[in-house]
Amino acid sequence: MACYNYIMPLKHPRAAAKRRYLDANYSANKRNIPFRFTFEEWDAWWIVHGIDKNFPTQVIGSQLCMCRHGDTGAYELNNVYVATRSQNTRDRNNNIGPHIAYGTANVRSKPCKTPLGVFVNRTEAAKAHNWCPQYMGKLLIDCVPGYHYL
Repeated sequence: MACYNYIMPLKHPRAAAKRRYLDANYSANKRNIPFRFTFEEWDAWWIVHGIDKNFPTQVIGSQLCMCRHGDTGAYELNNVYVATRSQNTRDRNNNIGPHIAYGTANVRSKPCKTPLGVFVNRTEAAKAHNWCPQYMGKLLIDCVPGYHYL
């Protein structure tokens, strides 16, 4: 009989929470929002709010998320609160208001560059390409070569 003297490395006890932290950090950076939490601070913040990010949640709309006050500024300790994803969307829409939610008047729109040139926002770029704004947004967010936000 062969004897295997190999010890399997143990997975980090907070591995699932660490993965969620990295996802949150990546998502914020992708949207050009500073993320000023270390893993330990982020994990402790969730634990204090009664949520252990090491365990999965099932229902998306009622899933709790870290939200920024006024949907502005960095993700940092004094600028975040916990709410459902649905509530976060309502809060965001209340902050930007329906009268400036779309088009060139949208204060949240970002200029972008495509092979056809530079545009004030993705809606204008989509019009130039004869595409819908959602498709243009996907190309810009996925950083398809030749398509990016400025």
